[in-house]
Amino acid sequence: MGLLVVLLYCSLVSGVFGNEVYMQGGVLTFTPKGNNLDGTIRVDFHYKKSYLYPESCSPTFSWGCHNGDCGTITTSEYGVMAPDPSGVSCQLEGVITRSLPSDKPFDLLDQGCCWTYNTEDLVSWSMIAHVDLGRRSDTGFPNRSPITTMPPQIRVPQNCPTTFLLAHDPDGDNVRCRYGTRNNLECSTCKTVPDFTLDENACILSFSGSSSSGVHMFELVLEDFPRQNTTLKYHDGTSTVKYPLSQDASDPLSKIPLQFLVIVDGAAPSCVLGEYIPKYITPTVHHGALVKTSFGKEFSFPISAVSTKSVIKDIEISGPLNIERTFEYNNVTGVGKAMIKWTPTVNDIGDYIPICFIAQTTTLYQSELRCIIVVIEESQSESDVECTDTTMTLYVSKSSVRGFNETNLRLNDPSCSVTTNGSHFIASVSLNSCGTQVEFYDNSAFTTVINPNTHIKVKLKDMIYMGISVQSALSSIRLFVESCRATPHDNPNDPIYYDIISNGCTKAQTTKVYSGSLKEFRFGLEAFSFIGDYEQVYITCTVLLCGAGDPKNRCAQGCTNSSSSRRRRSLVSETQRYFISQGPLRLARTSSGSPGSNLNRNTQVISFAFIVAIVLVA
Repeated sequence: MGLLVVLLYCSLVSGVFGNEVYMQGGVLTFTPKGNNLDGTIRVDFHYKKSYLYPESCSPTFSWGCHNGDCGTITTSEYGVMAPDPSGVSCQLEGVITRSLPSDKPFDLLDQGCCWTYNTEDLVSWSMIAHVDLGRRSDTGFPNRSPITTMPPQIRVPQNCPTTFLLAHDPDGDNVRCRYGTRNNLECSTCKTVPDFTLDENACILSFSGSSSSGVHMFELVLEDFPRQNTTLKYHDGTSTVKYPLSQDASDPLSKIPLQFLVIVDGAAPSCVLGEYIPKYITPTVHHGALVKTSFGKEFSFPISAVSTKSVIKDIEISGPLNIERTFEYNNVTGVGKAMIKWTPTVNDIGDYIPICFIAQTTTLYQSELRCIIVVIEESQSESDVECTDTTMTLYVSKSSVRGFNETNLRLNDPSCSVTTNGSHFIASVSLNSCGTQVEFYDNSAFTTVINPNTHIKVKLKDMIYMGISVQSALSSIRLFVESCRATPHDNPNDPIYYDIISNGCTKAQTTKVYSGSLKEFRFGLEAFSFIGDYEQVYITCTVLLCGAGDPKNRCAQGCTNSSSSRRRRSLVSETQRYFISQGPLRLARTSSGSPGSNLNRNTQVISFAFIVAIVLVA
């Protein structure tokens, strides 16, 4: 081990005085984040580079566009992970946002010099990433790359076999890990490493032991393949099909680089975990654990390791920007403890963030490498909804949505405003304004909109199709139609009425409910004689919104009797009932006075669309 340390020190000194950069590895991952207001596509790129000495961790982004339209960089943020206490290495993290005018594939390339001293004699590096933003037929969204990370240095004794699991895929795809090829600019010398075995399909790197020590560089490529035939559709109307790895190994959904350093040290006196080599103990999280958290709230987890014949000096981590670590060591028990803390921001929503850690002793023995995946979801904000028959007001506690900039708040409909007081964001919406729209269609496929000023006339026994929907950026909203009735006046409390739906149950025999999403309700019924008894008829429905997944709210109860449907309402889980109406409908008659129709088709579709104002980040 002494010779290796001397060689690394010489490389360090040479790098300092020669003003050269000695890289120890790098990785790039990406996550599509939807469309910007101007219609361009937003993609966030997370990249890491590890260097032999801290002075090299300067905030630069050297990834250039190699092929296709790579768009423009709109924002960038850099930071240095918790540095190595010995001051020998560092790891730089960058988060870069690009705006893309097209969803077609493109490649990013990073090349430079120089690698740190290594047994394979690598000098320059080359890394390439392939990005394809076509919308997947299986998920309905663009593809997300595999995710992975590595600490600046991994060390193994030459006599102690070990394994490393290298990747996770947020879309559930199969990930293949392979050595890069020079023709594709995926690596520099593209050498395989002796005494290490790479299981490409399982993404597991195994070390079987070695007769000699050395510093080895791995130039790997991670590719994701769908588990079934998947079509990618593009905005220009074209498409392509991606196949499972077993059918076509040459055309992945994406590819990203993973390059890192493994130091094989001299033999350890023992390979038993917990003696010279640190061993994780309770309450350390298991490798590969998937943990969910919300943005704006601190996420933390403990790590504990023991080594009875060595002194644990630190627990190194590789994770996101602004991650924090505290460490303490108990000389009596030989236990080193770390607490890892991180607070995700609103920009992290939807991300799968890998956090890897490794315990190291003063004699440079390292524990196994463990990684967890942190999934960032929307926070469950502290909010109240206050509704009347004509308005809805949303109150959101500012303390529950930390990370929002008040100047960047808006509603789905720009004609509606958001105000604030000392403690809450306030969005007040009229149900007859702020984007409320009524649309008529000429067929049940909802493809062609009819002028809303057209007089709606139907024949007796004609089918009338009606749709009620709510447009919301929140995935947790559920619409429930509790009742619908026909009245001769545009008044929900009209004493003269004909029940169509009551307490969530269909009443008219010809009423049929059609399947739809949680945010829409579609049904049809025959034009009934009640329409002909009056000059005009309005259809009025009572609706409410609920939090999806709550089995106790009114939406989850569905069809009930009147006594069970009235109960105490949860302000957070559901809104008050409100009315929405459409009409009038008139029964068309022929010149002889018998029912007729002025429609070219025997169907008429009426769609009610209520736009719910939801606070978003611009």
